[in-house]
Amino acid sequence: VDQCNLLSGPYKANLGKTDKRVEIPIKNEFERQTYYGAKDYQTKEFIVQKLKSENTKNAMEFVKYLKEQRSGKRLAIFGDGASHNNSQDFRGYLMLINQ
Repeated sequence: VDQCNLLSGPYKANLGKTDKRVEIPIKNEFERQTYYGAKDYQTKEFIVQKLKSENTKNAMEFVKYLKEQRSGKRLAIFGDGASHNNSQDFRGYLMLINQ
């Protein structure tokens, strides 16, 4: 799971060891945009959600979105070390949903 902030230009997401790339449509290339994304390693599907900014609240929203997309499945989530991924609120949320 990761997020990225897009500022301008053509953006493509690399899905690992493959020569295929996935293009993500951008509404306004001159406006900062934040996308959270996750790769389903079983189906090779890349799940993307646009959110207003990267913060603890939106990280939790994205995990909720992933849970909805994979209802009844167990998720393994790996963060990138960003402060909002290591916040007490986010860790508490993960502990709550893991019970």
